[in-house]
Amino acid sequence: SSDNEYDQIFDWFEYLVCLCHCDAQVSWTQLAQLKAEKLDFTLWASVGRFNWKNPQEGELSIIAETMIRECEPIPEKVAAALSAGFFESADHNHNKFLLVKAAFDRGAVQIRYERY
Repeated sequence: SSDNEYDQIFDWFEYLVCLCHCDAQVSWTQLAQLKAEKLDFTLWASVGRFNWKNPQEGELSIIAETMIRECEPIPEKVAAALSAGFFESADHNHNKFLLVKAAFDRGAVQIRYERY
């Protein structure tokens, strides 16, 4: 492996740990309540170095790389985590992942740009 590959794998590991921390904080019921109260609610976790890095030319940040977009295949890293059962993803349902990711990403962006 190259240093770049190691960095990318570490970014994913660090990001997944943050998402799992947020996932463990809330149940489906709590997520629904948070979303009903405020569409742009935030979930917090200690962010790692992935949040401070600027992607090199042609690269996506780990936040962008793991976005699920309509009419596109689920990113490989996300599909692997969901297949492993993260985010209560039985029956290939990725709705909790989407809510947790969006809420955490909002917090990570706020931290990066100090708007909290």
